[in-house]
Amino acid sequence: MNNCYIYSRVGLSSRLEIPGFSVTTRIIVVGIATAFAASGAYADAGLSGKPNGAADLQRHETAARLAFDDAGVENLSDSALDLNTANSLTDKSPNPLAPAGVISEYRANDTMVYKLPDFGGFSFIGAGIPGEDQDVAQNTRTGIADHWSVGGIFQGGGLQASLGYSSYDSDAADAANTTASNASAIRQNVAQATASYTFADKFKLGGAFEYTDNYQFDGGGDYNAYAVTGQARFGNSTINALYTYSNYNSETVGNERSSWGWGLGGDHALSKRTKVYATYSSAKTDKSVGGEETDSIFSLGMIHNF
Repeated sequence: MNNCYIYSRVGLSSRLEIPGFSVTTRIIVVGIATAFAASGAYADAGLSGKPNGAADLQRHETAARLAFDDAGVENLSDSALDLNTANSLTDKSPNPLAPAGVISEYRANDTMVYKLPDFGGFSFIGAGIPGEDQDVAQNTRTGIADHWSVGGIFQGGGLQASLGYSSYDSDAADAANTTASNASAIRQNVAQATASYTFADKFKLGGAFEYTDNYQFDGGGDYNAYAVTGQARFGNSTINALYTYSNYNSETVGNERSSWGWGLGGDHALSKRTKVYATYSSAKTDKSVGGEETDSIFSLGMIHNF
């Protein structure tokens, strides 16, 4: 056995990881995100529970991602059933703790988020992100909104749906489409459409689509990702399932790849605030160079809401 370690994030969660096996303990903190902002920490509270018209400034998810979260398509996030890829603009590696993840999730420093008041089930979120939120390579991007993101949400009658769009600037030159005398930075654009529907108060079906132009894995290319999820409730217990597919059409010969993933899990509520879960997911990636790779993970966890 190798690479066994414990991961923690500001005391909010802990995870014991072993290749092919992980044990997760996660505590969701609601309503105190701002209290952690000064130290640069991130709390899984987002805008949840805040009044309509709320503004927020901290390390935060993009507006498009917040809209995605409100569409209810992801069940048991931060487990092996997480739908996310790696949290980076330039590293699109599979999520080591959720190999079936194909949807982008980006959290950035100094994110300025504003949510408009709800109107008839509709709401809107906008965010501006200074370019220097990245690393040394992006430090010349000093505008107040070098990155920006918007999201629209509808909730009503069992339907939860959202649309999101994000645009990210970068200092990295688009080598495939520019010359030394006409160099320009890559602008990565990401569009998302997500929806879920709950019927009979027991069953939920969800779907998500993401398209990325100038996918910054290797300086360009298009990325398409799809996810289908399902959930069935039986008393205090729930069964969750997902299937995902993604395709990357690279501008660099040899970097093209496609992936297929699936996952299954169950959770049981011990009380109104505490539940335990077990999940399993697996994915296969087919690369144009390098052949086929497979990855799978099993996780056990507990969630407690204060």
